[in-house]
This record gives sequence, structure tokens and C-alpha cells, in this order.
Amino acid sequence: MLPNLIQDVVGALAEAPALTAVLFVDYTSSTEFQSISWIAQKLPNIQRFSYDTCTAPSEDAIYLVSAFTHLQCLSIYTPRHSPTFTLPTDRLATAPFLHLSTLRLSLHNSEQLLQWLLHSCQNLALETFELRIYSPSHRGWGPVSVLNSFLVAQANTLSHLSIGIEYLPKDRTQSKGACLSPRCRKTKLNHTKGSTVNLSALSNIRSLTLRTHDIEAICDSLATLTTSSLEVITVDVLRWTLGLVQPFQCDCLQLLELRILGRLMEEKAFLPMAYFKIGVPNSLLSQEGDWIDSFHDRRERKALETSLVDEDGHQVDSLDSVMRVVLKRTGLDGL
Repeated sequence: MLPNLIQDVVGALAEAPALTAVLFVDYTSSTEFQSISWIAQKLPNIQRFSYDTCTAPSEDAIYLVSAFTHLQCLSIYTPRHSPTFTLPTDRLATAPFLHLSTLRLSLHNSEQLLQWLLHSCQNLALETFELRIYSPSHRGWGPVSVLNSFLVAQANTLSHLSIGIEYLPKDRTQSKGACLSPRCRKTKLNHTKGSTVNLSALSNIRSLTLRTHDIEAICDSLATLTTSSLEVITVDVLRWTLGLVQPFQCDCLQLLELRILGRLMEEKAFLPMAYFKIGVPNSLLSQEGDWIDSFHDRRERKALETSLVDEDGHQVDSLDSVMRVVLKRTGLDGL
């Protein structure tokens, strides 16, 4: 947005004291600094704020989102391969996010922001945390040491957790359908140390969503659970989309891994108590008879739901999600 236009729009919004939610789409130029942190002072009653940018984040974007004193829900979405947030090197004058209970993130190098939150926001007490990790890797969750530390820090209050992978090519060679996994070269894959998302500290978790192509990584993470508080587990098995550029079939043994997942869900002491939702690509849904028996007991108890996975899976409060709703309500989604 042009500076004058931003000022005019914010000025108009400031005349609505009942306004508590804003979706801010940042179109400011990445080559010319334009401050946006002042917006928080003009809109002091905001409780839900979504920051979505189609370009690089503004240099003071973190100062904007941390300046809303009554903020309860924050969403941050940036493009793939965009520069990371410019983070303060010193503590902010006022402790941010004192009332924040919901955090949704989808940004490049999210570990840096999580590390800053660990260091600067020690009073943070989330109830809901959703994270999309941009990754070129075929297996595992990518670097998760900071994420695991963050989950430990939020364990006492966290009730709803969603972690998913957004696949993207690391370079041109990898974007041409080359499978990055040693397993897909028919060698045994050894997960590197720290590649498992460790959920063992989450004693109060009620709902869990895991979204990735790697069923083995899902099993590894579920195996770390130690709580009986889970009510709903959602697993979305994605296609290996980076192999679609050229004719290429990933040779992951997904049918076998689904059976292993089924046995884990039935055998781990408390997991059978949770309602289980699993979304799979059409190729696996059409072969449901080959793996569904692994969930036999759960199916008999009607605690199992299978469906076609939503490959887009736009996050709540993002521009893409809003546009999808608008197109659907206007009847333009079928065009």
C-alpha cells in the first residue's frame, strides 16, 4: 500500500472502536523502508491480527505485531523463500504478547522467530499453536531443535497443536523432480539426530494435527506422546509434490507405513481413546482396503474418519483463505 492510503484506511478504522480483528496485507516495497509500527497505536483495541505479505516483510513488522497490548490471536504468513523477519537485538521496552493465546505461523526460517520468542517473551502462554514449515526435504520435519524447545516452554498451557510441511524446491536441480531422500534411492534412511518433533512434554494437549508426506515422521512424533488428554488426532498425508514436474514416482512404502501407523494407534496405551481423522491422497484412498484393516478396532468403535486430503490446506486468517471464502460465497470458485 502507498503510505497515504495506509494512513487513510487506518484513520477510518480508528473511528470504529468496536473493531477487534484486522487482516493486514503488506504490499510495501522491499527496496524503500516505510514504517508500519505506528498502526498499533491507532488501533488499540485489536485482539486478532493477521499479518500477510506478498513480498518481503517490512523491516518493523515485528514491532507492529508486538505492539498490540490486547492481542489474543496472531497470524503471520510470508511467501516461500522470502527474507526472514528483522528481529530486535535487545528486549522490547514493553513485554509483548501478554494476552496472546493463539499463534499461527507460516514463514521462511521460522526457527529464528521461535528463538526470539523463547528469549524475549518468557511470559508467553499459548493455548493454540499452528506452524507450517517450508522445507525442500523429502523426509523428516527439518530443523526442529528450536521448535522442540518452544513446545517444552508452552507445554503447561498448550491445548491445540498443528504442525505441517509446505514443500518447496531448494534449487533448480531439486525442482526438476529429483527425490531428495536416501530412501527413495532404495537405501535405508536414518533420521538425523533431532529430526523428530518431540511431543512428550505436552501434558495438556487435546487436539493434534500433523501434516506431511512422511508417514514415518508422523509415527516417530506420535510415539513420543505421553499424555492421555488427547481427544482428536488429525493426520494429513500429502503427496510428494516436488516429484510432479517430470514423470517421477516416489518409492516410499506408504501402504506399509500406514499399516505401521494403524498398529501404533491401536497399541500405544492412550492413543485408542482419541478420535482419529486421516486425510490421504486419492491414490491411497483408492487403496483403502489395503491398509484400513490396521485401524480395525478404531473403525469398529466409529472413532476413525478417512477422507481425501486437502492439498491446499490454507491456514485460517490468511489472504488465501479469505479469498477462497469470497470466491465460494460469490459463486466464482468454479470458474
